[in-house]
Amino acid sequence: MPSGVDLGAGVVTLATFLPLSFDPSVRSSRAFEAGIRMALDDANAAGGVDGCTFDLVVADGGFDPEDSLAAAPLLTEEVGPYAVLEQFTASTYAPDVWRVFSAAGVISWDHSSGTLPQTADVYLVDPLQSEQIRVCVDHLAASDARRLAVVGPASNPVYTSPFAPAGLQSAVSGIETTEVPLHPFSVSPLDDPTVSAASVADAVEAILGSDPDAVVINVMYPTLLEVVAALRNAGFTGPVCTTRAGAVANANSDAFVGEPADATDGLLAATDMALPDLDDPGVDAWRERASAYTGPGAEEASSQFSLNAYYSTLAFLDVFDRLDGDLSHASFEAAAESTGEDPLDYGAIGRVQCGEGPAGHACGRGAAIVRYDAATNLWSHVEGFVLPADN
Repeated sequence: MPSGVDLGAGVVTLATFLPLSFDPSVRSSRAFEAGIRMALDDANAAGGVDGCTFDLVVADGGFDPEDSLAAAPLLTEEVGPYAVLEQFTASTYAPDVWRVFSAAGVISWDHSSGTLPQTADVYLVDPLQSEQIRVCVDHLAASDARRLAVVGPASNPVYTSPFAPAGLQSAVSGIETTEVPLHPFSVSPLDDPTVSAASVADAVEAILGSDPDAVVINVMYPTLLEVVAALRNAGFTGPVCTTRAGAVANANSDAFVGEPADATDGLLAATDMALPDLDDPGVDAWRERASAYTGPGAEEASSQFSLNAYYSTLAFLDVFDRLDGDLSHASFEAAAESTGEDPLDYGAIGRVQCGEGPAGHACGRGAAIVRYDAATNLWSHVEGFVLPADN
């Protein structure tokens, strides 16, 4: 019997692994917790799923690698959950945490959208950056762009190179692309990417030399700001599209400040997370639920992270419902992979359609397009979740 299952009581123990002691992430952690609890509370109030109700253990995973890698085995040893819903650590070290959980026989049902997991029992529910890049290309093609410059890291262990997915989608759309690698590119333990001013200048020169109609950029914040500002200062006025991680495309964008502000005005991002302003029945249903929620994390229940966690948890429960009493990991994997032919569509997150394992599963499809307004320092939706063309 898998860990975290008490068949006699009909209770399955789940956990979430959040940086509750890392001050910059406390609010988002509480929002994730609220979203998960709302979905589980609703399931339990309805009598459970497939004969089971669910307990949730909230573990403090810290944020830096030392804390996270010390806390992960404690969670598996002291709690032994069936699955961890959302582990929020520095993306550089997320694969190390997944490996700890996998080795202990714990499923990871996670939101990370950086790169494809190479670990068994890992299911990434948010669309990967490769999906976001493809939707960026489609959106720009629909705006009559016919020449794209595509900017990304020359090498990086956790951040997706945009060149292959952009090239794939450009071939579908008949768009000419020029690849512009950014050198050097490094990531510190806390995801603070660094590039030199000379590297940015070289990249901008290469972009302008290709005479593009539009630009796709997949580098991390704040490097994105440096490239966009240099592009605008050099006279480029065409549309620029990036991924959510690069743009920090959150409903509350206090961290996203362009220098100068008009350089980032109108920036587009293909995002794996809906904003609460999305006109969608699923978002409306979550908003009504969040307004009535009074449990732990209620002060952040209306955050986009709550929205994302709520529907990610509903997706987990819908996959769980397909187990028909067989709670083995092999059964869970088969149920998750069944979404390949019978996907889960909620509107408020990307389509849940898991690929085949065994080395982890990418389950999120599509992306939504949002635009930044420098005057208000806010993002808003241009369109909801769409799949890449010729999907």
